[in-house]
Amino acid sequence: MEALSEAEAASDRAYRLAEKQALLDLARQGLALGANAIVGLRKSNAHYDQDWIAMANVVCSATLGVAGFSNPCSATRPGRPKLSC
Repeated sequence: MEALSEAEAASDRAYRLAEKQALLDLARQGLALGANAIVGLRKSNAHYDQDWIAMANVVCSATLGVAGFSNPCSATRPGRPKLSC
């Protein structure tokens, strides 16, 4: 899955906002598909000049999945003492 920031960043503040937008978009896409886990998050930048101003977009990509979580306190663990939680 991949998400591109909508914001074009020309400053540090705008770049941080673009990072957050791309990550939020990636999370929204995953939730829409039923995922509850992001694995192997990668971030890359697309730098370019626009009217002599250095601009950047942020691209976040990752593998999305569904992780099954269990409560270790209620699990039976052969040969191991029960955890007290």
